[in-house]
Amino acid sequence: MGVATANENFSVHATIRHHELEIESIDTTIQSILQQVQLLRAKKEHHMDTIAKCRSISLAHRAPDDVLALIFEQCAAGGWADAPLVISHVCSKWRRTSFVPRVWSHVHLTSKSLKPIAKTRLWLSRALQSPLCVTIDVRVLDPYTLHAFELILERAPQWRTLTLNTRFVVQANDILSQCRRCLPYLHTLDIKSFSIGVPTGQGVDELSALDDAFHDSPSLSHIRVVSNRFPLGIPPTVVDLFLQLDDIVSSRPSLSAALQMLGTLPALRSLTLVISAEFAQILSIDGRPAPEICFPQLERLIIDAPPDFKEVLLRHIQTPVLQSLDLRSTDPH
Repeated sequence: MGVATANENFSVHATIRHHELEIESIDTTIQSILQQVQLLRAKKEHHMDTIAKCRSISLAHRAPDDVLALIFEQCAAGGWADAPLVISHVCSKWRRTSFVPRVWSHVHLTSKSLKPIAKTRLWLSRALQSPLCVTIDVRVLDPYTLHAFELILERAPQWRTLTLNTRFVVQANDILSQCRRCLPYLHTLDIKSFSIGVPTGQGVDELSALDDAFHDSPSLSHIRVVSNRFPLGIPPTVVDLFLQLDDIVSSRPSLSAALQMLGTLPALRSLTLVISAEFAQILSIDGRPAPEICFPQLERLIIDAPPDFKEVLLRHIQTPVLQSLDLRSTDPH
């Protein structure tokens, strides 16, 4: 091969330079296209985010504030005690709606609360003058719990319902003894508490404060008691009464005493008795004839108990206006 002339070298270098410039131009075009691709991708993401946001607007976000407030209130009523506090941290709309006073109208005082006084103050401050549904669920009555309950007692005229769940009857009596005040709008009372059969100056520990606590509660008409002894007395204003003997037997419940107590309830229209087989076997009549009791206004009677107990009970009651009789059996056989 001969040596390239100067003209040939110039031509080669010119050709190389031409292709280098073309490559640079192509790279520039590619870079421009890539930038456009990135821009198009960004626009695509924007449209996709907008679509996702629109699809994420659920009924709960579209619902009017008053409807949301009602839903939040039902969450608290259903047993989710901290619902108002949790809901208020979801979004600005829910937070605004959570400040409707009735959302905070279900006041729960429980042994699980680490700061019962501060929590109770918060609930009451946000409930304002709303009707209150009070739940006391305690295993230990410490000074902090009692102080928190005193704060709730200050709002007694706002009470509509009271649910009391304690480990021992003595605790329930301590709380009920503080309810001897005007409760003009309290209409429903639900108590669950048990005797341990410890002798006291008045006999075996019993739910004794129930009758005395609500003398100034003219609206109290619905009462539910779950215990292992019959209460000594029931407020005479009650219209609907549910009594259940449950848990561990602490002593022999007196059927005679229970019938006498029920005979002091002239306004009673609905009575439900739930007696397990264990209790039915030991119910006594204290060595004396069981009294004949008349319920002049009783319209509905439900007895959930073994057959023998139902037979004994029905022999000792008169129900001249009874419209509904429901006999059930707790007998496993």
